[in-house]
Amino acid sequence: MINKPTTIELDQFRDEMYQSIPLTQAMGLQYQSFEFAPARLITTLPFGPNVNDKDTAFGGSIAALATFSGWSLATLLCRSQDLHCDIVVFKSELEFLKPINANFYSLSQLEDEQREEFIKQLQERGKARLSIEVEIKQDNVVAACYRGDYAAKIVTKQLTSESRHNGVGK
Repeated sequence: MINKPTTIELDQFRDEMYQSIPLTQAMGLQYQSFEFAPARLITTLPFGPNVNDKDTAFGGSIAALATFSGWSLATLLCRSQDLHCDIVVFKSELEFLKPINANFYSLSQLEDEQREEFIKQLQERGKARLSIEVEIKQDNVVAACYRGDYAAKIVTKQLTSESRHNGVGK
C-alpha cells in the first residue's frame, strides 16, 4: 500500500547533500521542485562553476547532475513513504546532444506505474530496482539524455555521513 507522501523540504535535503556529498555544493546544485504523483524532480546547476576550457558546460558536471538527479528522485520517493533506504546507481548511459553555455537543469521523472511498483517492491521485499530517465536542458532545449539504473535497499537505521565515512554500520 502506498501512503500519502509527507512534505519534503528541498532546502533541507540540499543541505544534507552538501554535507554528505561535498561535490554537490561545489557544483552549486539546487533542487527546484519535487512532485510525488507524477514522480518528477527538477534540479539546477549554475554555469559558472561547471564551465570547461571551451566555455561550455563540463561533461563531468552534466554526468554528475544526471546521476545526482536520478538518485535524488529515488531517495525523495523513498523518504516520502517513510522508507530509509540505501540507494546506488549500478548502470548508466549518457548521450550529449548539444553544447551547454548557460545555466542548466535536469528533469527526472517516472511513470506512475514505475513509481508504484518501486514502492510496492520496497515495502514487500525490502529492496527494489528502478530505471530513471533524466533530461538535461538549457532554456527548455534538451542538451543531454541520461538513463540510470538504481538499486534501493531498506536499512534499519539511517546512518549519518560521518558514520558512513568511518565504516560504522558495515
